Amino acid sequence: MIDSARWQKVQELFEAALSAGPEAHQRILDASGADAETRETVARMLRADATHNSVLDRCVPELAYDLLLDADADKSLPPMEEFGPYRPIRMLGEGGMGVVWLARRTDTDALVAVKFLPNAGLSPARLERFAQEVRLLSKLKHPCIARLYDAGTLSDGTPWFVMEYVEGTAFGAYANALKTVDGKLRLFRRVCEAVQYAHSQEIIHRDLKPSNILVESDGTPKLLDFGIARELQPAADQPSLTVRGPRFMSPYYSAPEWIKEAAVGFTTDVYSLGVILNELLTGRAPLPGQNERARHTTRPSLNAASADLKLGKSAWKDLDVLCLKAMHPDPAQRYVSVEALIRDLDHFLRNGPLEARPDTWSYRASKFIRRNRRAVAVSAAASVLIVAMAVGFTWRLAVARNAALAEAARSNRVQQFTLSLFEGSGNLADSPGNLTVEMLVDRGVTDAERLSEQPRLQADLYQTLGRMYQDIGNPVKADRVFSRALALADRLPDSTVAARVVARMNLAGARSNENELASAEALMREAVQIAAADAPEDKLLLSRANFALGSLFTTEGQYAKSAAMLKSVADEQTQLNAPQADIALTLIALSNAELGLGHYDESDAVNKQLLALYSGGGNNPRMADALQNLGDNAEVRGHYDDAERYARQAVSVEQAWYGAEHRTTANKMSSLGTALVDQGKLVEADSLLRHALIIELKAYTPTNISVAKTLRTQGMLETAQGNYRAAIETFDKVIEIYREHYKGDSYLLGVALLHQGAAYTGMKQYAQGERRLRESLRILRKMRGEDDVYTARAQLALGHVLQLEGHNAEAQQHTQAGIDTLKKVSPSSSVFLNAAAQDLAAEQEQPSTR
Repeated sequence: MIDSARWQKVQELFEAALSAGPEAHQRILDASGADAETRETVARMLRADATHNSVLDRCVPELAYDLLLDADADKSLPPMEEFGPYRPIRMLGEGGMGVVWLARRTDTDALVAVKFLPNAGLSPARLERFAQEVRLLSKLKHPCIARLYDAGTLSDGTPWFVMEYVEGTAFGAYANALKTVDGKLRLFRRVCEAVQYAHSQEIIHRDLKPSNILVESDGTPKLLDFGIARELQPAADQPSLTVRGPRFMSPYYSAPEWIKEAAVGFTTDVYSLGVILNELLTGRAPLPGQNERARHTTRPSLNAASADLKLGKSAWKDLDVLCLKAMHPDPAQRYVSVEALIRDLDHFLRNGPLEARPDTWSYRASKFIRRNRRAVAVSAAASVLIVAMAVGFTWRLAVARNAALAEAARSNRVQQFTLSLFEGSGNLADSPGNLTVEMLVDRGVTDAERLSEQPRLQADLYQTLGRMYQDIGNPVKADRVFSRALALADRLPDSTVAARVVARMNLAGARSNENELASAEALMREAVQIAAADAPEDKLLLSRANFALGSLFTTEGQYAKSAAMLKSVADEQTQLNAPQADIALTLIALSNAELGLGHYDESDAVNKQLLALYSGGGNNPRMADALQNLGDNAEVRGHYDDAERYARQAVSVEQAWYGAEHRTTANKMSSLGTALVDQGKLVEADSLLRHALIIELKAYTPTNISVAKTLRTQGMLETAQGNYRAAIETFDKVIEIYREHYKGDSYLLGVALLHQGAAYTGMKQYAQGERRLRESLRILRKMRGEDDVYTARAQLALGHVLQLEGHNAEAQQHTQAGIDTLKKVSPSSSVFLNAAAQDLAAEQEQPSTR
């Protein structure tokens, strides 16, 4: 008989070996210092675990279930050959709580994982636990959590549910292959995001460990196994959260209060994440048999394996604090939430001060200098430049003494103001968060407000600060500051025409980002009028104002008006020999307008003209925009290989310029996702779109037009996966955004209704599908005309659903019209033409019910 002390050592040694991987099992056992009997016990447990059928994974009801079943039953046989749209392929694993099979959807050819609970009636406890797992999973929709797709019951009463099939690398192996701390922490951060999302749904995982995480080929971690997760509810409603007795857990990863008292809260998962982070930094679990105090106080930096990570002492001090706080044995001393842990991870990755560290001025100052080396260098260079300017001003005193002195004073005040943003940052040491760009800009606004006696300087500073707010994605604050700048520009007697025009253009840009398009257009028209009337000789200023107004017309969906104005601007810029940057901006805006009109050849020509501007090599965001538009045009016309190639190039250029996590990079990823969906590359598309949506929802409001574009592609993906209900709900969001943004009909609204109609058709809700498709056709005819690819697709989709409803006479009219248009404007759309030909044949053979 094994005593409790030996069993504790067996558990710890088993968990340590399991985490290290099969190749390290013997080394861990030999180095443990345990006696031969303990080592042999653990070795047997490891061999049993390798069969994926360990008794250690089961509770009493599950063991009873196995004992009551026929021992000779062949569990490798599927419950049935095919059920619904699913056909089992092979068994992935099995245990007391069910059997998991790899299956294929027969309608979409997508791979999924299906979990069955055979002989469910033998144990009500097992059945209830299975049902609870389905309930919890149905609440979780996150890119880093394996998704629930479907659930049901076989004809013999066997319950089942379908989940996303994850093919990936074990978390530990993937993390160990990453050579930088940043890479490891960013991977870990995404796991934390998934756990925080579950917590936001009031769900505690309770069994977080590396073996419950897989990492896909693109680096996306997937959190699995919510089998023992629980919803956080009042104790009276959920007594199982605090009940004593046998519990599923992994002793090394489980919080002390969970092991000893069965007490569970959000900090239970924080502890487990802290242990995972410890392994991530050290490359291995603590030594088997290590006592609890040593486990909770040994700094990761003291582990020899950490020497491979090239970090300074200061960085290691922060990581030690971060890790040990997360896995503190006292829940009250841990991070109060996963969100707090994520905040400190972000502080570390940005070289910011940790919330978990003592809040001293010297600590924050050192972090600020490391984080802003380039800014400090720029400030120093600015000082040298200003000194040089002062020398120049002195030389010019004989000609214009008063003007030069005034300008020098203003420049000196700008220098002092800029430096004060950085040098004065120590005053923010008592703030609850770290120093962020937005906090510095807020401070700048406060300081600028004190310059009422120097209104011209104040106006210039407001313009600069407003642009900074725009760059960090805060149009509301940008609007407030730009409004002050405009008021000053109009009030000051010495304001230049350019200052008044630019003030209106900047404020209009903020209003456009806030979706206040009427106000934005009024401001932009004022800018054009002032430039034309008060500075007719400044042709470049007028062309820039006209460009901004023409671009706004595209945002409003007035594509014809936009294209006409932008063509005129492009011609004028050529005559003026305007800067390359101005020409590039105009060309990309013109390309977008032509695309909105359905003038694909014209749009392609403009994009290729833009690419020729940068033929000398290197990357530029405008190149990415041109490549994206070329890809979007190719996708609409059915050239899917070209669409994918252009889209991948666009993503590559944008990443090189802005980085992988920027909102404009996410926009390019969305276009690539569309090309992948069209070609049936659904797994890659799914991962890409989830990542893009996470980035965009951090940068924009949920109703932003860029978010709508990514959601539209996500709905297309869900339709291709056969998840029609999810697709319909996604398109509802897209349609709502388009209706609000464009205040009426737009071709994008027509396209969204087209896709939603197809999803309703796939769900066999033909009446709803017909209504959506008729509305789509009406809008597309109005906005794009009869000879357009999207109009033709709407005709074909409507013909298809009418044929399914038995209305073959009308169906034939729409199908034939769609075929005729596609053959004329997009003969390469073979996928649509082939399907339409089949529909037409069926419509001609069958009598109509109308």
